[in-house]
Amino acid sequence: MADIGGSNGCRVQQRATRKGGWTTGKRTVFLATLAATCNVTAAARAAGKSDHSARALRKRDGEFSLLWAEALEVGYERLENELVARALGLVSSGDNPTSAEIMTPPAVLPAFDPALAIQVLKLRSETTKRAGPQGAPPVIKTQGEVDAALLQRLDALAARRRQERGEDAT
Repeated sequence: MADIGGSNGCRVQQRATRKGGWTTGKRTVFLATLAATCNVTAAARAAGKSDHSARALRKRDGEFSLLWAEALEVGYERLENELVARALGLVSSGDNPTSAEIMTPPAVLPAFDPALAIQVLKLRSETTKRAGPQGAPPVIKTQGEVDAALLQRLDALAARRRQERGEDAT
């Protein structure tokens, strides 16, 4: 049910979800798949909807739009972590599920494609740059800054692995 009205002291009306519409279950599947894949078309397909329908819902439902953005952030972070882990040869032994696997929807996901992940992250980077202040020069980091950031991320990954294994952090 969706609320309609409620301003100026009017009663709030309840509108039933249209048959075949965006139910709570379909929204959940869409957002979980979006977080796992960063792919709107695949997420919409998993929910039994079209990507056009998903984008229309995002335009008219502010809360869904915020959840969409959060799901993409989760997905981008997962892609970044996966790329760093694979680059360092830190592939899971497979004995324990990763946090990403726990949050993965029951739908079958495509195999991880590092080249596609890099393209998605480049697109994210370009989108982030466009959203920044107009005319602002790009931030160029030194090799030392890049190395420090990478070492910090590696330390965080190692700490998370120790925590997942139940090892002492000391």
